[in-house]
Amino acid sequence: MPERLRSRLARGAGVVIESCGDVIETARRAAREVIGPSCRLLIAVGDVVCTSLIQAGVTPDACIIDGATLRKRSVGGARMLECVFDRVLRVRNPRSMITVESMECVSECVRSARRGIRCLVLVEGEEDLLALPAVLECRVGECVAYGLPGRGVGVMVVDNGLKELVRETLDEFEPCEYIP
Repeated sequence: MPERLRSRLARGAGVVIESCGDVIETARRAAREVIGPSCRLLIAVGDVVCTSLIQAGVTPDACIIDGATLRKRSVGGARMLECVFDRVLRVRNPRSMITVESMECVSECVRSARRGIRCLVLVEGEEDLLALPAVLECRVGECVAYGLPGRGVGVMVVDNGLKELVRETLDEFEPCEYIP
């Protein structure tokens, strides 16, 4: 990811539900105000967003996590989530990158979720940018929720304009060779 995109991506897209200081209550508000009325399928990206939505009574159709929050490893969070989902996929995705392998994994997970098989992607590395390929894989009316550390929860209700914005953003990424 080019450095020039960092601030644009940090602003977030879609509806931002500002944090009220309680992550579960913030997730409830996101569910009540955006997810419930608008989303046919829900993909959540980020450990805190995934777990807080579940604790708020809304289990996403798919979650993409890396077992860390603000790069600090959590203990047991990923294991707890593995018990909630029907299918668990694993992939490597380094920080500030989106690998072809991770894009394929996200695509497979979203397709599983669409068939009613709740899917969890466990990322070795960092999952933050995988919200972008999730948007591309989603159909119009499906949603991607993601965390905005220190701000709240973002929910993108996918439409053709959002998909085009994500394609344009990904076109600005610089190709590089990643050897696991």
